[in-house]
Amino acid sequence: MPSQNDPSGDLSLVDWAGRYLGREAKLLHRLDRPTGGLILVGKSARGTREISELFSRREVQKTYLAVTSGQPSTEEFELHHYIGKLPGKNFVRAYDNPVRNSKPAHLFARVATRVEDLCLLEVRPLTGRRHQIRAQLQAAGLPLVGDLKYGKKARPLAYPGIALWSYRLQFQLAGEAYNLVSEPPSEYPWNLFE
Repeated sequence: MPSQNDPSGDLSLVDWAGRYLGREAKLLHRLDRPTGGLILVGKSARGTREISELFSRREVQKTYLAVTSGQPSTEEFELHHYIGKLPGKNFVRAYDNPVRNSKPAHLFARVATRVEDLCLLEVRPLTGRRHQIRAQLQAAGLPLVGDLKYGKKARPLAYPGIALWSYRLQFQLAGEAYNLVSEPPSEYPWNLFE
């Protein structure tokens, strides 16, 4: 399901949430269409404005779970790239050096578990670029399981999606700490790491 309306005409999350709430819903952030997990939708103007400001100031810590093909050489690592969109395509590339119209992309990753040739990573993007996690992990030789767009040898998963899950959102609002969590499904490849 797309986060917001797109040319496919498929029901979007923001429209579904609006129907569910019986009023207009506001999207506070987006996920790539094949990414599952936690996403915030605002139902009041004030709450939407306050949380949107937190996102714009980068005061919301996002943690994703990612299952990669291959193994990183260290237990923790950072990736620094420049993300550039390929003209006329819904595809980006992670470059080591700046290229025309590229933007810096930075993420931190930690190995949670290793199983055979697969690895479960906790990933914290420190910037918010289109397809950032997918492109940066692919550039590091760690393509996501099931990602046909960024994984050269990927095979589709049994469900419509990739092995990238919006797992946790943490932020402070009006003096209260929020730690929101969404567990991935118990299907392959997630079930290998339960």
